[in-house]
Amino acid sequence: MSITAQFTWKSKAPLRCRFFLWLAMKNRCWTTDRLARRGLPYPDACLFCDQHEETLDHIELTCVFARTIWRTLCTTIGKPAWTPEGHETLVAWCADKPKSMCVIITLVLWEMWKHRNAMVFDGASPSITGLIMEIVEEGNAWCTAGLLKGDWNGVAAELARWARRE
Repeated sequence: MSITAQFTWKSKAPLRCRFFLWLAMKNRCWTTDRLARRGLPYPDACLFCDQHEETLDHIELTCVFARTIWRTLCTTIGKPAWTPEGHETLVAWCADKPKSMCVIITLVLWEMWKHRNAMVFDGASPSITGLIMEIVEEGNAWCTAGLLKGDWNGVAAELARWARRE
């Protein structure tokens, strides 16, 4: 089974999040690189870091903003080696993660995309602490709905504690 199928259609995440992830893994989301190819207006650089061209792999994995989110989460779940490096693609990075982590990874990718869109369409500012709290809040809702298995409450509590320290 392909990694795209494992992370999208076999996941317990909500359908809209799985559909987003399928588009993301196929590089079909409307980021700056895609807008530029079509001759549409676009920002000069990534809205999170203002240092690199905005690509989906950049905003979801390799941007310093995204890597901070992933480092915080991966350290919290006891897998700091999973923190993305500065050169990975979404499909390659997801390929070696256990199936049990698909929902949490989807949750984080979805919340990062929503945070980026809030910046683009609503004029929001990038906020690592705010995004961590959004992940915790949405994760708690998914946990209540039975979508997250394992010790999500412990992970959520540790993430919230980290956000309060920052």
